[in-house]
Amino acid sequence: MSDTIIILTTTVQIFNVYKVFQQDKNERLNTYLDAIQKWLDTDFKIIVVDNSGYTFSELEKNNSLHIISYYHDNIDLPEENKFILSSIEKGHHEMLAIYHAYNNIPSDWEYDKIFKLTGRYFIPNFKHYIDNIPQEALYYIQNRDVMCELYGGRKDNVMELFKLPTIKNKRQISETIKKERIEEILKKTNNKNIVYKFPKISVDPVIKGSRNTIMTKI
Repeated sequence: MSDTIIILTTTVQIFNVYKVFQQDKNERLNTYLDAIQKWLDTDFKIIVVDNSGYTFSELEKNNSLHIISYYHDNIDLPEENKFILSSIEKGHHEMLAIYHAYNNIPSDWEYDKIFKLTGRYFIPNFKHYIDNIPQEALYYIQNRDVMCELYGGRKDNVMELFKLPTIKNKRQISETIKKERIEEILKKTNNKNIVYKFPKISVDPVIKGSRNTIMTKI
């Protein structure tokens, strides 16, 4: 197996958040299943995390797949993070899903790099993109650095991006939170080479969850 983990974030059954175009549960499920099945044909270790309680019983268990299912408002959080549970900003809920997945990586999985990817996307030949990451880079972001479909980092560094938003972030969207974290990392280290920005990445065509747009690149 690869030394790379990909966390695929999913919400099969939407809840009280805004900016969601694709609302039908079955449509959402089929979109996710199509992408996940393609990822399972690669060598990557795959974590599927769903925050609407869906367990993906359709998928066959194997050593490179780990499924995490929970309900978005039924998880213990410190006081400064509890606002997430009732937030209408879908990005806050995704950040919680990423954090929860990261803290539940199987103990026997060895890895060097880890990525978060929106669960509806499949990236053909993602290994090629990973192989071109410079060795000195510790954090990885997509070409449009304000976006949050894809980002990640080295095992010992990525928590700087995967940590939960706090009450001071309550009125910020997740894209702004991630962008500010990258800016803070660069400010502290004064080394721009530790953040690698991918070129535009081609994905299998798929409808964007938040609006009626077919995505082919991220």
